[in-house]
Amino acid sequence: MKKIIIVLMMLFCSMITGAQDNSYELFRITENFYSETDDLEQAVTDEFGDKYQMADWNDILQFGEVIFNWVECMPLTDELAVFVTWDGQHWWDGTNRHFYFQFFEDQEPTAGFLAHDEVGDNLLCLGSWYDVNMPILCKLKDEVFKVTANTYGETEDLDQAIVSEMGENYTLADWSDIKDYENNIFCWATFMNLIDDAAFLITRDGTHFWEGSRHYFVQYFADHQPDPTFLVHEEVGNNFLCLGSWYDLNMHILGVLVESSGINPSNSEILNVFPNPVLETLNIQCKYTSGMLQILDMYGNVILTNELSQYVDVQELTPGIYILQLIPDKEKRLYYRKFIKK
Repeated sequence: MKKIIIVLMMLFCSMITGAQDNSYELFRITENFYSETDDLEQAVTDEFGDKYQMADWNDILQFGEVIFNWVECMPLTDELAVFVTWDGQHWWDGTNRHFYFQFFEDQEPTAGFLAHDEVGDNLLCLGSWYDVNMPILCKLKDEVFKVTANTYGETEDLDQAIVSEMGENYTLADWSDIKDYENNIFCWATFMNLIDDAAFLITRDGTHFWEGSRHYFVQYFADHQPDPTFLVHEEVGNNFLCLGSWYDLNMHILGVLVESSGINPSNSEILNVFPNPVLETLNIQCKYTSGMLQILDMYGNVILTNELSQYVDVQELTPGIYILQLIPDKEKRLYYRKFIKK
């Protein structure tokens, strides 16, 4: 029965994801095989760069409720064994037996397998042995997306809340950041470890509110069936994730790495503004030479429209948070920068 479930998940995943481009690769498995005596941490860096590190068994355990989905999104083949650490340790009890996990599609470990731990009723088992050659499980050091530990109302300073909880490398996630993964949204939701009806505050094209006081949020529907009263502004995955808006909210916030966000591109050669905060003149650095600049308030209202230039006079703006939107000529993509008017 469990095998049938896995096969159905594979078919379901292929239907809603299509081509596996723009994958959210929170985890990766090395292409090469290594011995437990090799420098495994260096091997990870050699294959994937310094953004990845060797994964720990505990990284897998957090997906206990969706472990079948996790297996499919990796993907794993039957009886594949992969090096990991356990509680940060490479070796079991001071021996030369290195930790690894093995996938048993039938949930029946081979005879004699010493399972230190398991997840999914023996779907994945943690073992240890020596004189072995296998690939390494790797995990991003800095997750692209994070969720705040605390909940917030839509009238609070959500940008500051992100910085306070996650640091300056993260910013408030935008709906466009999620849509980047729409061709692989099933695995995005899996690696986010979402539970049914989970909802997070986000922005839409850099704006917080729809028609006044209704703040944007994203909600996950495992059955693809939002409540009939839910106003769906947009959706991905056939209502797998829906963009909604409401007021008097108390939700966690979805954060995203600044360098990965379409709202805050880290490449200053694309679009950058200074000083920020600004009092009178906002200077603009941009790789484009022609296009349109718009300043939007946090409700998405266009406050000012100018031809692309090296500066914008903002001294008449009311103090607050604004979005500078760049619309390049002959290009469909928009670029954004948040700035604060003092």
